[in-house]
Amino acid sequence: MAALLQLNPAAEQRQTLLAMLKWDSIFWLVIVAAGFAGVLLGQKIMSSPRPAEKQKNSNSKPVQYLNAIIALVGSALIAYFGIKIFAQDVEVFDNSLGSLMAQPSVGQIVFAVFVSFGLAAFVVKKFLDVSYIWPAIACVLVTAFAASTYANQEVLQYLVQRWPPTFFSNTVVSVLPLQMVAFGTLGSIAGYWMGVRYSYWRKHENK
Repeated sequence: MAALLQLNPAAEQRQTLLAMLKWDSIFWLVIVAAGFAGVLLGQKIMSSPRPAEKQKNSNSKPVQYLNAIIALVGSALIAYFGIKIFAQDVEVFDNSLGSLMAQPSVGQIVFAVFVSFGLAAFVVKKFLDVSYIWPAIACVLVTAFAASTYANQEVLQYLVQRWPPTFFSNTVVSVLPLQMVAFGTLGSIAGYWMGVRYSYWRKHENK
């Protein structure tokens, strides 16, 4: 991301760049979804409910939709703040913007995104018992929100005038959409199965 900002030094150029990247995560998420399509189809066929189960599930549709919305928003918030905490590098103080963070290394970004979405998936699995799909979709929301908050005209103009492009007022913006989706999806799957294993352990720990 720092390299892209160096190629777009003016505030207007950076706004255009961020507008292009804002929803870029959707494209990468579609590719990931295509890879999962066969697995999800097979899972749906193998777990087709019996007529009695269908009736039972239909009665809880509103609850399922509500849980999905809460999981999506909750995952985005957990992942967003998690990345801000874990994606660390050189930090400097600015009188107007507070602290600024230098572009984290690729390894640090991988760690931050993977752990943050893993934590989000674990939490929503434990408390809402939902799939890893919702934390994975939240990758789009995290990227879009970070780009929107960072693309403020006054903030960008100030950064262009005072700081090199390797420093960010919001470290989440330093994560490319491709990195967000790739490692966010892997983290979501890992966190979900950790939640499954944790629930199994709690259920059988006293037996």
